[in-house]
Amino acid sequence: MSTHSTDLAVLGAGPGGYAAAFLAADLGMKVALIDTEPNPGGVCVYRGCIPSKALLHAAKLLTEAKHASAWGLHFGEPRIEIDKLRGWKDQVVSKLTGGTGQLTKLRKVQYIQGRASISDATSFEVETARGREHVEFKHAILATGSRPATVPSLAIGSTRVMDSTSALELADVPARLLVVLVAHVVAVPRFPGYVEGPGRTARGRADLVIRLSERKIGLLRPVPKALGLLGQNFRMTYHGAVVVGGALIRADAVRVDRVRAGPLGLQVGQ
Repeated sequence: MSTHSTDLAVLGAGPGGYAAAFLAADLGMKVALIDTEPNPGGVCVYRGCIPSKALLHAAKLLTEAKHASAWGLHFGEPRIEIDKLRGWKDQVVSKLTGGTGQLTKLRKVQYIQGRASISDATSFEVETARGREHVEFKHAILATGSRPATVPSLAIGSTRVMDSTSALELADVPARLLVVLVAHVVAVPRFPGYVEGPGRTARGRADLVIRLSERKIGLLRPVPKALGLLGQNFRMTYHGAVVVGGALIRADAVRVDRVRAGPLGLQVGQ
């Protein structure tokens, strides 16, 4: 087991972790940055904001092309190659994380790819592909980020039940979708443009069930209008909605027993 000694060890290389590591290195400290990914980026760049924004950009192009006839511009029916779209999204992520990797080297920050655990008040144990490494530090920053939020009564043991990470890796386009939003990573306005296809526009239905703190409710005010402009047949419940009961996962569908909203919301049946 190899041993490293450093002034500052940063556990987690997301936008908080790598920014702290870069600043400390600029101030003259010896810094070790630890993360499970091959380059800094964290949930935001690998599985959250950046891939969502890439798909939002593609959806915006679809939406503008659809409504451009009002401006005197006419386009044919779009054809979506979902594998190619996903590949382009992955290229955006790879380019950005490759850039942060280069910045790590330029600042002489020691980057350790692996999963760390706290040994004691002054050291980490890191499991890497090369074996276990021991990192001793004078100071440490824990910036381990987040993981997808789930609804306890909905099992994630089926490919038909997705979290915010797997939703960015769709293998095909679902005709109907129930969205239970418990975090802001999944961008609801993105989805209609992303899934347009034969039989999935005006006849498709998306049931949006929103669970957000009051301070985030304002983020969703434009959603009904945006989905209406896209011709989506949808219903939306928010203001503290919760899923109660359970879910029955069949080969062709997932049936949610019931969804009950808070005092300001609505009720959605099966």
